[in-house]
Amino acid sequence: MPKTLPKQVLVVEDQENIAIAIAHVLTRGGHAARLAATGAAAQDAIALLCPDLVLLDVMLPDMCGFDLCADLRRNPALAGMPVLMMTARGDPADAATARAVGANGLILKPFDLATLRSDVDRLLRAGTLAIRA
Repeated sequence: MPKTLPKQVLVVEDQENIAIAIAHVLTRGGHAARLAATGAAAQDAIALLCPDLVLLDVMLPDMCGFDLCADLRRNPALAGMPVLMMTARGDPADAATARAVGANGLILKPFDLATLRSDVDRLLRAGTLAIRA
C-alpha cells in the first residue's frame, strides 16, 4: 500500500513560541507544518506551497487575519483552501466576522494543543468545523 504524503499546514502566527508549539503538535500528528509570522509572509507561502490548510491568527503585525482570509476567498484558485482562524481576543463578534470572511473554523486562545490537532484533523478530513466563540 503506498504511503500517503503528509498534509501541508501553514501556521500563520507572530508569536514564535506559540507557532513552534503548534508546529510540533502538528508534526507529531503526521502533518508537515510551515511557519509564517506575518500576513505578507503567509501570502508568499500560500502562493509557493498551496498548503492543504491555513491556521491563521487574527492579529498579525502587518495585517488583520480576517482580511487575509477574505483575500483568499476572492481568489478563485485559493477560495477552497481550508482556513482555521485563531484569536486571543474572545470578542463574540469575531465568530460572526470569521463566518463573514469565509473561515472554516475559529478557535480561541489559549487552546489545548490536543484539541487543536483534533480540529485540524477534522477540518482536513471533512472540510468543515463549527465556529466556536
